[in-house]
Amino acid sequence: MQSTWLLYFCLPLVAAVSNCSYTPCDDCTIRATPSELANISLRFYTGTTLDNYVEELVGNAVNLLNYLNSSKPTLLYISGWTETPESNSVISVLGGYLKRNDHNVILANYEDIATRSYPFAALSVPGVGYTLAQAFNELVENALDSSTLHVVSHSLGSQISGFFGKCASFSVPRITGLDPAGPGFNLLIENLGSGDAEFIDIIHTDAGVYGTIISSGDVNFFPNGGTRLQPGCNLSVPFSDDDFCSHHRSWQYFTESLESEDAFVGRECSSYSNFTLGLCDSNTTIVMGFATPTTASGEFYLQTNGASPYGRKNAGLTYDSSI
Repeated sequence: MQSTWLLYFCLPLVAAVSNCSYTPCDDCTIRATPSELANISLRFYTGTTLDNYVEELVGNAVNLLNYLNSSKPTLLYISGWTETPESNSVISVLGGYLKRNDHNVILANYEDIATRSYPFAALSVPGVGYTLAQAFNELVENALDSSTLHVVSHSLGSQISGFFGKCASFSVPRITGLDPAGPGFNLLIENLGSGDAEFIDIIHTDAGVYGTIISSGDVNFFPNGGTRLQPGCNLSVPFSDDDFCSHHRSWQYFTESLESEDAFVGRECSSYSNFTLGLCDSNTTIVMGFATPTTASGEFYLQTNGASPYGRKNAGLTYDSSI
């Protein structure tokens, strides 16, 4: 039974992806049809709270240009499996951006697909990425400044952002992946990775379980080694809310960096064990999160606190065994 499920789930994924290779399937039952993809919408926040927004289907995305502030850069957030506009990652990340009040803030709302079974949602990743790219192609053709676009994405949304980058008619400046989804994406198909945008930074917090094991960013951050259990998380029943604690730390760390840009500082190192032993203490350091320099490259390690505020700033460059 398990091998049959793997064949059902994984092999179609392999066949479905090769750069921007989305092929519509009108009578599909295992992935989203064109009509289901057409129901994806873009939610643009018009104030400084999540209560004020306008929403357009992707086919009418150009109408959002009436609300965009051309003097501000644009943030597109793509959430993960099971998530809706009311999910914690959306509220946290977008709330952080709205508090800054220095970006056009857009949410990709694909909840009718995201809340289906994981195999269905995962198999729909190329189609969702393609559909969002077509909407933004139209926005860019009608005066959206693509040079200021930053795509931030969590879990399955990070894999969607990779296809967004592949299928966009313009060069996406930056994609940030917050613990990109692992199941179905670890070994059999290409992850979000270098080439999908001019710069890709990834924060790994649950690699090998809900997150990918592939270090495919231009910069890869590994707070607390990048794996579970992240400080403050506990062993839990698989697929329970508590079991996602380490996976969700990725967006919690990023949100904190929106308010305190130097909250997380990572040091370049070849492994977490070498980092904890102090063998990389003379290596380069950079901030993790919103303010990560887009000229950086490499693998960076740091330690966080087990509760908010998670960032230890420069203190996180020195391993503390009591955490």
